[in-house]
Amino acid sequence: ESQMAAQEIKESLLKKASSGLPAHAAKMAESLATETRTTTLDDCSQKAALDLIKSNFGALMTKLQSENATLTKTNSDLATAAASAKAAWMESESTYRMAETKVNTATQAQAYASSQYSKYSTAVTEGHESYDKLKPKYDQEKAQLQRELPVLLELKGLIATLIGTPAPAAEDAPGKPSVLSQVSGLVASLVPPSTDATVATKVDRLKQQLADTKTGGVSSSAHAVVDKLMSEMSLRIAELDKMLQELDGELATNKASLSTAEKNLVALGEELDSAKNQLNTADLQRKTLGGQYAVAKQSYEDNNATFLDDAAKLSREIGAIGTILDKVDAAIATCAGKST
Repeated sequence: ESQMAAQEIKESLLKKASSGLPAHAAKMAESLATETRTTTLDDCSQKAALDLIKSNFGALMTKLQSENATLTKTNSDLATAAASAKAAWMESESTYRMAETKVNTATQAQAYASSQYSKYSTAVTEGHESYDKLKPKYDQEKAQLQRELPVLLELKGLIATLIGTPAPAAEDAPGKPSVLSQVSGLVASLVPPSTDATVATKVDRLKQQLADTKTGGVSSSAHAVVDKLMSEMSLRIAELDKMLQELDGELATNKASLSTAEKNLVALGEELDSAKNQLNTADLQRKTLGGQYAVAKQSYEDNNATFLDDAAKLSREIGAIGTILDKVDAAIATCAGKST
């Protein structure tokens, strides 16, 4: 089978190289190709024919070598192009995966920022509601206590004058209110605070204790009760001031946190938008490069499918022509030797 293929190659080459040769030169070329000595090569009178054969076969050799070089280069270029396209596509895939990770990270960060914003927004709303609800009550209670303190202070002084005083001495001059009546009037003016049950109970107890006193022999316990009540009212006022400050402070803190959360939410939202844009760009790029790689790969595979056979055929043809040219050169050299 290989001999038949070699014979076919020789016949094909002979046909190409003999085109345009004179009949006797064509016959000589056939002899060279088939290795049959139908024409005497030693006859140097045929040198001109040998020169023509050498020229034709030399031109065919150059043509085939050029075709072989072009074929090899084309296949190599297609392989290189496919490899480069694949590398570019793989790099774009990596870029896309990184952009995808960045979007996922930005999405989680934005979701957390949104939850923080919602958290502090709720805290500020509830803080305002609590502040608006409690501040008037605290202010009212504080104002009431501040009104009661001077009364208690005056009451404390009057009780001090009554401690250990006999009943007749409790009466003042005619037309002038007695100390005991002044005490009774002050006691009656005391209003138990509605928001502090402890203080209210003590006020009621003090009023009852002083109301039961009909003489100046008021025990020192009433004086102590007033003194303690004044102290507790002062402490309550300080406690109300502290609770108001805490309401103000907590609300201010939550407002500051809300402002920070809002800025973070906006910034992270912009980062997420930017990450999504980068992802879309990377996706478009990888799809474009993926398509280019598919085309380059197919082009290489289609060409490479016939490249090896075509290259092998050209190699055999070039080898056959080389053999013929060697014979021609030997004959020409022989003639040249005879002429000297």
